[in-house]
Amino acid sequence: MAALYCILAKLVIVYGERYSILKPARYTQIFVASDFLSLVLQGGGGGVAATAVSGSGSTHLGTNIMIAGLGLQVASMTIFIVLWLVFFWRVYKASKLAEPGFDPRFEHLRSTSVMKLFPLYASVAVICVYVRSIYRVVELSEGWTGHLMVTEPYFLVLDGAMMTITGIVMSFPGAYPGIVVGREVSIKKKNNEGVFSGVEKNTEMSSDLGEFLQGSTVHRGSL
Repeated sequence: MAALYCILAKLVIVYGERYSILKPARYTQIFVASDFLSLVLQGGGGGVAATAVSGSGSTHLGTNIMIAGLGLQVASMTIFIVLWLVFFWRVYKASKLAEPGFDPRFEHLRSTSVMKLFPLYASVAVICVYVRSIYRVVELSEGWTGHLMVTEPYFLVLDGAMMTITGIVMSFPGAYPGIVVGREVSIKKKNNEGVFSGVEKNTEMSSDLGEFLQGSTVHRGSL
């Protein structure tokens, strides 16, 4: 999920911050922190439960702490998915306009076929992880001997299969973030400015060469 938080942050930069409720950096800051707290609760609860088992005590307290951690993760993901849907809905509506208002600096990325399909692949990954997280909450809430906990097919489909699908989908050439976006888009604004200042210089050099070859004045538009 941390990777998916970063992916949404970069897509916000590619399309334009006007379509997002949060600033790009906030996605990783808020949701990674939430997931970290969730992991702390799950690990702490597991430790309490294990200690209770070794001492022939009740695992009730440790189990509840773990459920709280899993519940926090699901709640956090629910908010993230809402933000995800709002962003892509706004982008979809803007794309129907004659002048959508997307960030012109990233037109070369948005025009590629892989970028057009990339949000769909990422959405599949988000949904799969979300289903898996909900399953884990329900599973543990039934207790260590509950029906979901002791029935293997549920685990294979709602846990293992969800993670397998996520890994496979995000490994496609048209979905792998490193191929689609690469290092060109940075959540830090100064890095983006550095990238595009280089693009602008290359454009100016090409225009100057055109002027020299054609012997005429070429009017250059801004990026």
